[in-house]
Amino acid sequence: MLSVPIEVGIKSIEPLIGGYVPTVITSVSIPEKIDPREEIPIKINLNNQNPINYDDLIIKIESDVINDAISYKLGPREEKVLALAKKADPFTKPQKDKLSVTVFKGERLIVNPIVKQVEILEYGSLEQTATKKGFLRTKKEFLFSSNNENYIGQAKAETTFFKALFTSTSPRAKTVVEGGKRYLAWDIELQGANTLKITVTENLLPLLVIIILIIVLVVLYYLFRSPLVIVKEAKNIHKRDGGISEMRVVLHIRNRGSVPVKNIDITERVAHLMHVERDVSIGTMHPEKILRHENRDTIVKWIVESVEPHEERVLTYTIKSTLPILGGLTLPAAGAKFHYNEKVFVASSNRLNVEA
Repeated sequence: MLSVPIEVGIKSIEPLIGGYVPTVITSVSIPEKIDPREEIPIKINLNNQNPINYDDLIIKIESDVINDAISYKLGPREEKVLALAKKADPFTKPQKDKLSVTVFKGERLIVNPIVKQVEILEYGSLEQTATKKGFLRTKKEFLFSSNNENYIGQAKAETTFFKALFTSTSPRAKTVVEGGKRYLAWDIELQGANTLKITVTENLLPLLVIIILIIVLVVLYYLFRSPLVIVKEAKNIHKRDGGISEMRVVLHIRNRGSVPVKNIDITERVAHLMHVERDVSIGTMHPEKILRHENRDTIVKWIVESVEPHEERVLTYTIKSTLPILGGLTLPAAGAKFHYNEKVFVASSNRLNVEA
């Protein structure tokens, strides 16, 4: 019998799980650009290549923004998609980051880290936080927030042209129009803070005061306006050698009051260069007096006993000039003195400008 020495090597089976090398094909999906105010969707696809159960998987997610460890189960040759929605701190600073996903069975690493490049975006947002209402006054409170405490940009709140007239803001805003809409706009420059309080106050009390003043003025106008209206116009203008030689002046006298206007004494002044004809049109009143002065204005007077409410009288006279008046002629306003409700009032007409 022959004895021969034999070397026996025992290979460790520690890398095996249930007799198999652990093989879980893993892929990760995550947006490249992340708004920290919103939920971050993460999809992890796990595909078990072995016919054994993995009851104690641990999936670790690590980054500057998200850190989590999730217990998970995976059946024989099973493929699953783990859909997650993670929340980050909304004030996470803008930055470039790396997110890694690693799969463990217990404490044993079975899937090396899968690394994804992500970027945390800068944002600046304006949100209304409160509304306080009073008599004709509304105060709105806004909060501007950003994940960049040195943010520089602009914030806008929609308004209207009418509201903007009666709006005050703190900090002070300017008004801009974009796309057919009007906005209150603030130039934001944060200095070491993530938020800024803004107030917008709509105060319609000045509008009420303006309306009341207008009503008072209208009432006073109707209470104290002259009931007698005199309107002067020119008709039948004759021209010669490029100037005015003759025309008829018409005075419309109307009572817009509610009681008769009595004892109306009307005075008209005509420049001494013009001659006033004594003949008047049929159906109109003759002047009471025509006072001519060689070097002064001619004065024409009428006396009308009474004009009933809403009644109109028409007075006319004709003026002529020996020499044509070039460049135009201006006739001063006619004046009247009358009695209304047992009181004496005065009224005047418009000035009349006649172009040659």
